[in-house]
Amino acid sequence: MPAVLIACSHGQSTSNRGESTSESTRLLAQHPARGLKPGALVVTPELAVRAIAIDRRYLVWVDGPLYAENRPTSLRQRDLATGRTITLAHDVDPGFGIASTTHWVVYAVSPAGRTLLVAVRHDGSSRRVLSGSLAAPVAARGERIAWAELRDEGAQRVVVQNMADGNEWTAATMQRCEQHGCYRIDTVALAARGVVFDLGAIGPQPSFVVRRAFSQSRPARVALRNDPQPDLVPFSEGALYYWFSRGWFRWDFGWKRPRRLNLPDEPRQTLLRREGTVSFWLQRSGCSTMLRTHTNGTDAATTLRSVRSLAHAGMDTCVHLNALEWTGRQPVTAWTIIPPTSEERHEDTGLVGVILAERPLR
Repeated sequence: MPAVLIACSHGQSTSNRGESTSESTRLLAQHPARGLKPGALVVTPELAVRAIAIDRRYLVWVDGPLYAENRPTSLRQRDLATGRTITLAHDVDPGFGIASTTHWVVYAVSPAGRTLLVAVRHDGSSRRVLSGSLAAPVAARGERIAWAELRDEGAQRVVVQNMADGNEWTAATMQRCEQHGCYRIDTVALAARGVVFDLGAIGPQPSFVVRRAFSQSRPARVALRNDPQPDLVPFSEGALYYWFSRGWFRWDFGWKRPRRLNLPDEPRQTLLRREGTVSFWLQRSGCSTMLRTHTNGTDAATTLRSVRSLAHAGMDTCVHLNALEWTGRQPVTAWTIIPPTSEERHEDTGLVGVILAERPLR
């Protein structure tokens, strides 16, 4: 069983390790001031939108080729009030995600085999490295971001930083390998009251889902046997994960033990995220995927016809959901529309990217 150690916080006192519940709620509420008009926010001919992030004022995305290797990726930003669009960076690694807070945009680059986590202000100034060895995609909620990183001494740690004031909190530190085997962190997620991450087993030993509330002195964990890579998804209330052959479980902050959920377990549907009572599902249909939203007993789907029409694409094109963000009122999604022949040949010919403001749910 891996030893999850508590490291001292950096940049803040022990008494200020975790903000109060009211402070967590305030930080969580940093969303766009107004609802977005449903429809296409961005259309990118010949470029796929690989990642998106949104805050109260800005929409940020990474676009680039889907298959071609000779074209760089770019980090773009649009001011939601003025419509002004600028480019903040090139050669961004979209696989590690992006984040946007009131003052900062956070992204990853991977030069010389190491992945760096970088922050830049919305005007392109004050660029700085937050981590020199990123191990998993960055997570974001309100003004907080969280990430996992590898340390030179054979350790890995999970860090939460409040981008509003710069305070950094080390949620957990652990050795990558010990007597029971080796572990890797594949996913980090932020809830309103704490941080959650997985320890995927490299070997026959159990994996773990680990959580730590901002107000708690140490992490709590639950073992998952016979599952080397638990599927952990963002959840506002705590940990939400799929245990192979066992089903979906939720482990809210304040609950002592996880509870199994009665959710569909079939290959054509995948749970992507849950915010309060709103659940977002990826559903496969032929060569396309669609977004299904469940809230308060109602079920709605993003129609593929609507996505195609926004990109002026034919009805025979394949449509893929690439990214999903939540403003607190409505989903914002990124799609790739591509002809089936291009997809089969791994070519970008005819490809179109679309960022879509979905209908408000609240």
